[in-house]
Amino acid sequence: MIVAMEKKPVKISLAAEILGVSPQTIRRWEKLGKLKSLRSENGYRLYDISQLESFARANSLKRNIRRLAPDV
Repeated sequence: MIVAMEKKPVKISLAAEILGVSPQTIRRWEKLGKLKSLRSENGYRLYDISQLESFARANSLKRNIRRLAPDV
């Protein structure tokens, strides 16, 4: 169950790991409007786990959620 993770957005490096792509690819997708991020107070991009899961499903991407959250 990933309920706890869904409440806390993740940084771009973890978002990239979850989707199995590079952080640059995440930035490109955001620029193209495929993903949306929030910004932390210090300017870091933050991504919602549920958005990443939906995006991965819609685009047949590899997801590493189970490895990152073993109780899923």
